[in-house]
Amino acid sequence: MLTDKKEQVNRLAAALLKYETLSLEEINQVIQGRELKHKLEEMNREKAIEEQRRRDEAELKKRLKDERAQQLAELKRMLEGYEKKEPATSRMDKKEQEQDD
Repeated sequence: MLTDKKEQVNRLAAALLKYETLSLEEINQVIQGRELKHKLEEMNREKAIEEQRRRDEAELKKRLKDERAQQLAELKRMLEGYEKKEPATSRMDKKEQEQDD
């Protein structure tokens, strides 16, 4: 039977490799030698959606990284400003100053 229907079996095998899953109607179409245009369109849509999701994810990661870098830079500027206003002293220095007074 397989040798008699070799062409149909090969078409079905190729379609299964390409699409992974087929409905009964799609199997019949493949065996009859018809293209599964709707399946290709569906795969192309899914691929486009996945590609857009990846681009969106990469953009979001970049934005978050940039925001974190800006926040860190702002914190550094604030810390530098604070250090300029009040010189760093240790607790021991403060105690010694209090005892001297």
